[in-house]
Amino acid sequence: MQATITLLAETGYEAMSIEAVAARAGVGKTTIYRRWPSKVELVTEAIQNLHSELPFIDTGNIRDDFITFLKSTFQRPAIVEGLLLKMLSEIRTNPEIYHTFHASIIAPRPQQLTEFVQRAQARGEIRPDLDSLFVIDLIAGPALYRLLLSGIMTSPPPPDLPEQIVDAVLHGIATKEGSSEIEPE
Repeated sequence: MQATITLLAETGYEAMSIEAVAARAGVGKTTIYRRWPSKVELVTEAIQNLHSELPFIDTGNIRDDFITFLKSTFQRPAIVEGLLLKMLSEIRTNPEIYHTFHASIIAPRPQQLTEFVQRAQARGEIRPDLDSLFVIDLIAGPALYRLLLSGIMTSPPPPDLPEQIVDAVLHGIATKEGSSEIEPE
């Protein structure tokens, strides 16, 4: 399974072969074919087994919850970043593989983040009229952008990037003076 995930992250689904997985795992390809009759089945099971346990985060403070969540996102192994990039390219060419990846790796995160937002709304930390998914988009968007473009960025993200993202969302980006000039349309 690890050899499959590693090759998938390195080469993508189309370029990956059962032979390459067998060589990386140090087994014969017949060993793989006995258990998984096709590359699709092998990759699907490897992705399903990859789902990582989400740590339950409840610090009692939305700022700390989001910072902790973002720090764990930025501390993911490089293989996860490579896999994310490769899986995004599979959306159109191999939707079955992408959907398995989405269900195992991507989908659980918004569920947990929705709970963060709902708990914060119940505690009166953030406005109750805000849609949970909108708040998640505001927090996750910059992190995802940075993760996706980290390979072409000229410098690594600052260590306090999670705090910067969360504080910018929670406090806004306009100065007090500038905020009075910004009128909603």
